[in-house]
Amino acid sequence: MLDILIILANILLGMSIIGTAACILLFLVAKIFKVNFIEKIITKLCILFAITWFVNISCNILILILTPKTGLSAVISSPVKNISPGQIMLSKDQAIPKKDYEISLNTTDTTMEIALWDYAEEDGDSIQISFNGQPISNSFQLRNSPKTFTIPTKGKLEITATKDGVNGITYALYISKTKKTYFNWSNSNDITSYTINNSK
Repeated sequence: MLDILIILANILLGMSIIGTAACILLFLVAKIFKVNFIEKIITKLCILFAITWFVNISCNILILILTPKTGLSAVISSPVKNISPGQIMLSKDQAIPKKDYEISLNTTDTTMEIALWDYAEEDGDSIQISFNGQPISNSFQLRNSPKTFTIPTKGKLEITATKDGVNGITYALYISKTKKTYFNWSNSNDITSYTINNSK
């Protein structure tokens, strides 16, 4: 959708600029050469291109809203939508407040996919994940490329920081059902919980 909006905004911008220039030119011609019928055309053209300007501005506002945040501002404002699994947010690890999350779902599906990756420098950070107290992975090293798992859509996901590479353990968790990415930072042996509530 974002790509379509950008294309549409660019097309409308071109139309609006050309149309506005044409209106100004026709206005000058009408005034200089006293051509009355051109003035009637100008009125209709002005209305038309006022609409294209309005739609163009609306598209650009939507683009600003839908464009994913990047960098530290996105990491701090976690969770964030429209972040692709594996997207790198920072060039180096940087401490942020560690957070536990409550996640609300409304789905009849019993399982869903999650993805985990190091959103900063790939520096040897390792984690281990459990669900409702049962391990679903051994300790593994976080990479910039995402590692995917399938988990239930109700219960408690816990992520244990098992090895700190440099400057804390940075990781991102993408949940397919919410299409949101949750950023976190931990010290070794910290446990972060994600309580998943499903109303179905």
